[in-house]
Order: sequence, then C-alpha cells, then structure tokens
Amino acid sequence: MKESVLTDAEKDSIEITKLIFHIIIEDRFDPIYLDELEITSEQKNFFKHRLIDASEGNQFVFKDKELSNVYNSCKEIIENPEELFVRKSKKLAFDFKSHHKKTTSDGVFLVSIVRLLNDKELIFLLKIDNKKVYQYIVKEGNKINKATMKEITDTFVEDKKSIQKVAIIDINNNYKWDVLARERNSESIRQYFMDFLQVQQRETNFDLTKKVVQSTRMWAQLNASTLPDDVSEYKTRALNYINTHTTFNTENFVESVIYEFDFKQREQYQQLLSDHLAEDGIAGQVFTIKPKAVSSKVTKNIRKTEEGVTIEWEGTATDKYIDIPTQKNADGFYHIKIKTKNIGILS
Repeated sequence: MKESVLTDAEKDSIEITKLIFHIIIEDRFDPIYLDELEITSEQKNFFKHRLIDASEGNQFVFKDKELSNVYNSCKEIIENPEELFVRKSKKLAFDFKSHHKKTTSDGVFLVSIVRLLNDKELIFLLKIDNKKVYQYIVKEGNKINKATMKEITDTFVEDKKSIQKVAIIDINNNYKWDVLARERNSESIRQYFMDFLQVQQRETNFDLTKKVVQSTRMWAQLNASTLPDDVSEYKTRALNYINTHTTFNTENFVESVIYEFDFKQREQYQQLLSDHLAEDGIAGQVFTIKPKAVSSKVTKNIRKTEEGVTIEWEGTATDKYIDIPTQKNADGFYHIKIKTKNIGILS
C-alpha cells in the first residue's frame, strides 16, 4: 500500500467512469435527487479538472468499516456500479445532508467513480456551492445599444473556491489512507463532516510535524551531490518554517526550503521536493504545526569522517563557519574547512 497522496501523474490520469449529482437546498431536509448524468467529452473534461482541483486533503481511516455507512455504500458502488451507483449515491447525499445540523449553502452533492492510471478505482464525493453568474444580453438599436443583465444561480464554474467539501474514498486498499478529505478555508474537517464519513485522522499533527522535517532531511541527503548547500541548510530551513508558522501549507513550505537557484532550476528542485513529500504522504495535507514534536536530537547536525572525526552543530553550516563540500577534491578527499576564534578542550 502506498503512503502517498495522489501524485501529479495520478491526477492527470483521472478517467471519469460514472458521475451524478443531487441538489442540496438550504431549507429542504432531503436533497432533490437526479438520475445519472450523460455528459459529452467536453463536459467530462470540465468535471475532470474540478476533480483535479479537489485531489488533495488530510489523510483519514475509517473507525469501523463494518459499521460505516459511507464505506459500505462506496464498497457496493465499486462492486456493482451498473445496478447500485444511482441508488447508493442518493443514500450518500441523504446521509450528508442529514448530518448537517446548521444551515448549508445551496449547491450540489456530486458522486463520481474515477479510474487512475487505468487500474485504481476511487470514489470522489464533492459538495459544490452555487455561484452567482450574470449573463448580459445586448439589444442593438439604430443609435444606442442597450444591455440588460440576468442572474443565473444554478451553475458550475471553473473556480476551485466553489468546492466546499471533498472526500476521496479508497475501498481497495491502494493506499494506507482510506479517505482524503478537506474543507474550503479550513485546516481540518468539521466534526459533522467527520461524523458523516465516520473517520479519524491517520496521523496526528504532532506526527506530521516531526515527519515533515525528517522527510526534508532525507530528500536533501538523496540529492546532496547536486545541491549547492550542505544537507543541514535544507533541514534548518524546514525547522525555521516549523518555528515561524502555525499551519502547514505544502506550496509555502517548499518555497521556503528551495529558493537559491535560477528560475528554471528552482522550479525543478521545488517539484522534486514536492514529489518526495507526496510520496511520504505529507504534500497536500494541511495541519496545525506542533514545534515541540521536533526534539533537540533532530535539530543537531552530525557528520563523521572515515578517520573517526565527528563534527556537530546546530543551525546551518554556513552560520557556524563550516564548509563541507558536496564533491571530493582532485586528490580524492573532501576538504572540510572550519573557522573559529577559539577552540575549547572538552576531554
């Protein structure tokens, strides 16, 4: 099983096999149910891009699969899509609406079966809000052209902000997570959405904070031969982000760690780090940072030469006047340089 969230390759490969939506009205207890959609290739491409927009979130696992309505409905859909897709999608929409204790904005509850890389099947659940759109109508006259405007409220728009809630369900154990879920403008999902899904977070905020520093350090080690700075520089940048932010955001984090290249190389290395974080199941997740998760053992940098000489410091090597090259000199040795105003004898 993969720990990663959906990779860029998986997102690009999304193929919609079935899609339906049911209408959510704020002052109605139950949704307005529709039959399965028949959509053109152009419309399918539109919905594919909406699903790509929604293809990230925090990782969750079902508390109890046997008792979970969402898990069992999705399992039946995957096992018998031709007969059960429409009926079970209606049940999912009803359960979603019934868990919403407060007012909910008008919109649609969308259910889709998608195939990734021609083999993995996932189910996408999206709550998409209605967006106001104004259509203008021009009446041409002899001397004056007049325009009137008409409000259209029941619309799908190419705006990821219209996606209020998303849950991606993996029934076939392709990943270590069962559900990727997120909400608009929220670092986690609200309790009623969690109750609807009947899930719990796979890893705590404490675990994820510790993991992001470890993952960045490992990435720097794997790429040490091509990076211009010592591994400690990239780990220290990760630590600085952890200590100066309250919420983790993948894009902001990657930009804080990788910035010293020219534009083309910077994009390349940012993508490499982002891909590595995705493989480790971190990229795409939004969580509250817990600085205390990173112990003093992690903040230290330790290097040991073949001759048994140990160099230990905190922060960046540059700040401590340590120069550890990433390549050997012509004589086959690493020429390490350390500058200091004083040397203390410890033993």
